[in-house]
Amino acid sequence: MPRPIAPIVWQALSDPTRRRILDLLRAGPATTGQICEEFPLSRFAVMKHLGVLEEAKLLSVRRRGRERWNYINVTPLRKIHERWLTPYQQLWASSLSNLATLVDGGNSVAISDTQEIRKFKIEQEVELAATPARVFEALTVDVRKWWAHITFDSDGRTPNLQIESKVGGKFFEVSGQKAVLYALVTRYEPGVSLWLEGPMGMKGALTGWIAFQLEPYGETSAKLKLSHHVVGDVDQETMDMYAGGWTQLLCTSLKKFVEQGEGTWSAA
Repeated sequence: MPRPIAPIVWQALSDPTRRRILDLLRAGPATTGQICEEFPLSRFAVMKHLGVLEEAKLLSVRRRGRERWNYINVTPLRKIHERWLTPYQQLWASSLSNLATLVDGGNSVAISDTQEIRKFKIEQEVELAATPARVFEALTVDVRKWWAHITFDSDGRTPNLQIESKVGGKFFEVSGQKAVLYALVTRYEPGVSLWLEGPMGMKGALTGWIAFQLEPYGETSAKLKLSHHVVGDVDQETMDMYAGGWTQLLCTSLKKFVEQGEGTWSAA
């Protein structure tokens, strides 16, 4: 019988941030500072994730002077592969090869003559003449008043668009008996950050995660940073459309709302 996989390994792999850290380390070792730069988290939070991975023996640490270098340890991952994937290796060989290519840094891999898995990242930054607390309120409580990209026809009235203010909460739109789920809340820090995970209206086989990060800018202003990552069957046209859509949402709709009180929609 194969030896069971230690529960601590499954626990370490269950968190998307820790999986993304391992993805980064697949390309080679990195210092703790370099890893921190890839996440809209505090250094303390990243260090906690690194500690979990180290305890699960998924990474090893070497120190060079004042620098802490992190190396991926593939042994626990190999055990998972041998225990769970080897019996289905022939079936999954093509998919695993494509996934490895994508994680290792490729922008796309072919999965059929007409379909590709692609990855892309949108990063934008906007300065707003409003406090971080006010901007966060607009991102969550008042999102239905300025968010222009809706699924259902609202006849010019304020759409029923909501973000539930808790981890695991839904970002969704409702119209009568119809509803669409845009994403789930994975991080909720009032006035600081909001993380979402979901397709955000994209169609097809894909996964995506969005991070809104806020920081003070001057005495009464805020700087909002957006990072939107997507992996899946997405074409270039969709990539370009979402990049332009985020610019319109943040630099026009949100900015007008928090600075001038001008909503996108009329009262319902």
